[in-house]
Amino acid sequence: MRKLKEGMDGEYIITHATVDVHKDSYSDGEGKWVNEYDLIRDAHIKTRFKSLKDLIKELASQGFPSKVSDYGIMDDNSIHSDFLGDENNYPVSENDPDYKAWENDKKILYNNHLYMKVEVVRARELSYEEGLDIGFQDL
Repeated sequence: MRKLKEGMDGEYIITHATVDVHKDSYSDGEGKWVNEYDLIRDAHIKTRFKSLKDLIKELASQGFPSKVSDYGIMDDNSIHSDFLGDENNYPVSENDPDYKAWENDKKILYNNHLYMKVEVVRARELSYEEGLDIGFQDL
């Protein structure tokens, strides 16, 4: 199996993508598990991408971060990330009144944690400029 690693790009197929949702309190942190959903089945995301940048754009359309550096890319080709969301799993930004209420322990938000497995179909080494463009700062 080809490895997904920094400094490389290629074509990717998502083989598994689930999101675990936990209650999150500002003072107590992540708490009780409340839900799980499958991004492929439930959110109908695409599963094949011509670049890591395209894959991250698709995830960002579902509320996840838009920078590669906000993802954990593991040696087993799994990718992890999360976002803080409301009761409908919509992202809550730091400027949102719900976020301010959460910081003051007046509202519960939900941590949406992504666990995804990716198959590398084709790999190629990135140029320095391409690496900067998708968020790899230390090529």
